[in-house]
Amino acid sequence: MLEDLLNVQSATGELSSRRARPPQDLSDYRALYDNLQVGLYRSTIAGKQISANPALVQMNGFSSEAEMLAAVNDIAGEWYVEPGRRFEFMEELARNGVVTNFVSEIYRYKSRQRIWITETARIVYDEASGEPLFYEGTVQEITETQQRLATGELFRKFSQEVPGCLYQYRMRPDGSTCFPFATGGLKDLFGFDPENAMTDDRAMWSMIHPDDLENVWTSLRKSAADLVDWSHEFRIIAKDGSIKWIHENASPEREPDGSILWHGFMNEITERKQSEVRIHRMAYYDLLTGLPNRKLLLDRLDQALAEMRGKARDTALLFVDLDGFKEVNDAYGHEVGDDLLRAAAARFESLTDGSGLVARLGGDEFAIMLQGLDAARAAVSLAQDINGFFAEPMIFGGRVAAVGASIGIAKASDSVDGASELLRCADLAMYSAKLSGRNRFCIYDKSLDREREEKRRIASDLRTILLEEALRVVYQPIIDARTGEICGAEALLRWPENRGEIVPPDVFVPIAEQCGLIDSLGSFVLKEACRQAAAWPGIAISVNVSPLQLMNPAFPSQVAAIVDGSGLERGRLELEITESFIVDNARRAAVVIAELRLQNITISLDDFGSGFSSIGHIRRFKFDRIKIDRSMVSGIADRPSALKLLQATIAMAHALDLEVTVEGVEKEEEVPLLRLAGCHQMQGFLFSRPVSASVLKSLLNKAGTVNPQRVLSA
Repeated sequence: MLEDLLNVQSATGELSSRRARPPQDLSDYRALYDNLQVGLYRSTIAGKQISANPALVQMNGFSSEAEMLAAVNDIAGEWYVEPGRRFEFMEELARNGVVTNFVSEIYRYKSRQRIWITETARIVYDEASGEPLFYEGTVQEITETQQRLATGELFRKFSQEVPGCLYQYRMRPDGSTCFPFATGGLKDLFGFDPENAMTDDRAMWSMIHPDDLENVWTSLRKSAADLVDWSHEFRIIAKDGSIKWIHENASPEREPDGSILWHGFMNEITERKQSEVRIHRMAYYDLLTGLPNRKLLLDRLDQALAEMRGKARDTALLFVDLDGFKEVNDAYGHEVGDDLLRAAAARFESLTDGSGLVARLGGDEFAIMLQGLDAARAAVSLAQDINGFFAEPMIFGGRVAAVGASIGIAKASDSVDGASELLRCADLAMYSAKLSGRNRFCIYDKSLDREREEKRRIASDLRTILLEEALRVVYQPIIDARTGEICGAEALLRWPENRGEIVPPDVFVPIAEQCGLIDSLGSFVLKEACRQAAAWPGIAISVNVSPLQLMNPAFPSQVAAIVDGSGLERGRLELEITESFIVDNARRAAVVIAELRLQNITISLDDFGSGFSSIGHIRRFKFDRIKIDRSMVSGIADRPSALKLLQATIAMAHALDLEVTVEGVEKEEEVPLLRLAGCHQMQGFLFSRPVSASVLKSLLNKAGTVNPQRVLSA
C-alpha cells in the first residue's frame, strides 16, 4: 500500500490542484490554530511540509511558517533521527488510515537538538477520485516525559542489578523506626522482604552483631540530632550463622512532623573486610610463624615508651638471633628450617606466657618486648630460659638440629630515645653476645656504642689503607722438626706502623669481615705472599683464609689466577682453613676444599685443638695437614697429661696420613718432646717472631737453619 502511495506521487509529481479537494476554510479556527500548544501540520505524501502552525514552527526552531516550509523538503531524512521510523509511520498510516500516539525521536530541525515527539495523523483523500492527497495531524513534544520514563526504567534496572539496597529510613519523634521505601536488595542483605520492613524493622535490628549494636544506634542518633550524613560499618549474623559486614551511607532530612528521613544506600562489604584482614596480617604479621613483624613491634614499642613516661614501670627488649640456623637450613633443607623457626617462635611465646610481645624480625632474628616494674630482671631471666632451651639439640623428623641463641638485652630506662633506638641497642648487645660465643646473652651498656664507633673508625682507616696498599705482610718461619731447617713460612698481616696506633690483626680482620672488606684484604695478602715466595728457594708459603672468602664461589679460580700470575708453583701454596668454617658451612667446605685440592694446593686445618675438634671433620674433608694450636703445646714439659694428649693427637694424624705442624713453640725443652711425638714441623717465638720478607730471605741464604736460642724480632 505504501508503494501505491508513492507511485501516485511519482506519477503526478506535485499534487494537482485540479484534482485536489479545496482546503477547508480555516478562518473560523485561526485563533485556535495560532495559539494551540500542540503542533499542527500538513505534508505531502512524498514528505514535503505544506503547512505548520506556530507551535510546530517554534518546536522546530524556526521564526516563521514560511521559513520552515522552505527548509523542510524530506521529513523522513531531515527530521527523524532514524529515517526508518518515518517509513514505519507511513506504513501504519497506509494500513489503518490513521496513526495515534506514534512516538519517535527527531531533531529540533534548525538546532539539530534531539527531542522526543508523539504524533497523531490521518490521510486526506480526494472526494471524487478517492486518491490520497496529503497527511495532516498533530505533533506534541514529550522529551521531558520520555526522559522521566527512561530515568525510571534506569532506576528500576539499577536497583535490580546493582548489589546493595537503596532505601529511605524514617525515625519518628516517638523513636519508632521503619523503611518507607527499600529496593529488593534488602532481602539479599538481611533475608526479609522490603514490604515487611516498611511496617516493622525489628527483624533487621535483631540481626546486628551484639558487639556492634550500640555503636550503630549511637551513630544513627548523632546523625539525627546534628542532621549530618550517616556512614557506618557493622556486622550482622545471617540466618545460617555466618557473619556479614554491612556498610551504609545516608543523608538525613527533617520532615514537618519532626521525623528524620534518611535517603541512603547499603551494601555488603564482607569480602572487602576479609581482604583488609589479610592485608593487615601481611603488613603487620609474619606469614611463617604468625608472630607480629618488625613494623608492629616498633608500633607497640612506641606505645609502650609513651605509656611509661612519668610512671614507675620499664620496658625491656630482647633481640634473639639463632646460632647455627643457616647450617641447619643448608644441611636439611628449608622445610626443616621453617619447622625450626616455628618451633622457636612457639617456645618464645610459651616462655613469656602472654606477658610479652614476641615478634619475628626476619630470617632467624626475633625480638621480645617486656613491660613492668621489673622488666629488666624479667628479661635476664627469660634470656637464661631461652639459652637453657637451646642448650639441648632439637629433633625434627628424626634429624638433630644443634642451634643456640645469641641474645641482646636493652631497657628503655637507659635513656633510650624511641623504639628504633631501643631495637638498635638490643641488636648491638646481641652482636656482642655472638662474638663472645654461642648461646649466651649480653646486656647493653654505653661501652658497646664506644666499641662500635671505634670499629667504624678502624673500618674507615682500613679502607684507606687498602686503597694505598699500605698494609704490611710479615712472615713467621716454619721449621722442619728433624733438620731444623726453614721449610716454610706463614704470611701474617700487620697494621702500618706509620698510621698512629697499631691495630692488631685479631681486631681489624674481624672488622674487615663485618664491613665487606675481607675479600680485598685476603686478595692483597695472597698476592703479596705469592709474589715474595716465588723469589725464595723452594719453601712453602702458608696463608690464612677467612670463612667469608671461602663462601665466594669464585674463590678457587681467583686463587689459581693469583698463584699462576705470581710465578709460584701451586704445590708451594698452603691455605689454612679454620674448623669453625667447616662446622658452619659443611656443604660449601666440601666443595671448596675439593676444588682447591684439584689445583694441587695444600689445605691445612688451622688451630686444631682450640675448640671442639672433630676427627670426623678431618676424615670427611681430606686435609693435607693439621696445625695444632698453641693451647695444646703449653705445659707439655711440666704436665704428663698434656703431653699424652698431644702425643695422641699426633698419632691420630699419622694414622690418617696427615702432616702435623705444631704452633706456639716457645720453650727449648718442648722441642725434643715434639720430635719424639712425631711432629713434622714446628713454629713459634722460640725460632723466630714474624719477620719482614727481606729478613726471611737473609735467613734462607744462611744455610736455611734457625738457632732456637736466637729469637728474631719483627
